[in-house]
Amino acid sequence: MTDLETMIRSWADRAADGGPTAVTADEAIERSTAAPATRRGPRRVLAAAAVALLAVSVATVLGTRGGGGDDVVSGPPQPSRSTATPDGVLPFRLLGAGEGPSATIGTVAAATTVAELDDLWSAAGLAVPAPDVDLRDEVVVSLAVVRACGAELGQLDAIAGVVQPDVEIRPCGGPSPAATFVVAIDWQRVGAVLHVRLPGALGPDVGSRDLVVARPGDRALDDAAPPDTAAACVADNPVGQDLGVLPASVADAIGPGGAAWGRGSLYTLPVGPDFPVQDAGGRHDVKLAWFRAAPGDLTLSATRTGGGGTFVGEVPSGYQPVGLQVSGLSFDRAGCWVVTGRHEDGSELTFRLWVP
Repeated sequence: MTDLETMIRSWADRAADGGPTAVTADEAIERSTAAPATRRGPRRVLAAAAVALLAVSVATVLGTRGGGGDDVVSGPPQPSRSTATPDGVLPFRLLGAGEGPSATIGTVAAATTVAELDDLWSAAGLAVPAPDVDLRDEVVVSLAVVRACGAELGQLDAIAGVVQPDVEIRPCGGPSPAATFVVAIDWQRVGAVLHVRLPGALGPDVGSRDLVVARPGDRALDDAAPPDTAAACVADNPVGQDLGVLPASVADAIGPGGAAWGRGSLYTLPVGPDFPVQDAGGRHDVKLAWFRAAPGDLTLSATRTGGGGTFVGEVPSGYQPVGLQVSGLSFDRAGCWVVTGRHEDGSELTFRLWVP
């Protein structure tokens, strides 16, 4: 082994062990060209320089991985079999920030098709056309908050599988338009389902909003054939639920002889195969009453059996901490949907709803 080959191997070995990169690319070329000439002349020198550059490149990658940075991913992304977003800070790309009417404050939307992206982009008050996004790899989400005297999106935090934006708002007096942030999120970072929650505190007199969007074409949610009738959809309602005795506060709110599903601090009225669903211009909307036996925020989520689909849940403000809480559920397509309500104290209720 020549002196140069020995030197190259030592650089790579040091990097693989987590040590600092021994030299830069320029230093590698300088040292390789300074090596003693052989009878092969310039070709041997150039070849040695190329090998030196390769060694430094390998050393840099190994050093990054060893130092705790992001792993280098090669090849096309593979469909995720995870249905929950890992906890921590969720990376995103900011595609644009627009300004809209105050009526849009508190809204959240997603785009998984080009047509949805165009609509979302226009609704955000941004100049068309919308940017090119590979929607096979990324999902686009818009978040509308109160603009006041300035709003800045810091980061997206994932906690217990729910993503919540960290937004800094500089308050000021008077009416305020909406500040709408449009971001792109890599599906590989999310899993099969993205759940984004926009808390009510990001807008005056606006309740919380939950957006749940499933990755198109991903069957990780339910590999079984989905129910194809209303009766089959709701046959097992409520899902996996051992119903308890109604607390006095819930029984009083429902009224004499009333029935409810639930346990702990969260209850709702029974949902049958003919539960009323309204057609709202391409979406399917439901008004659903919940009952809280203890104070605490209500989070909503829903996924469509068989995969695909986007859900938006709204929990309006203005209701008492205990008792009745009306909610709005909006689905983008027909089918059998699995709806879950979660109370802040951990009480949870899941049932299926048929959307015709």
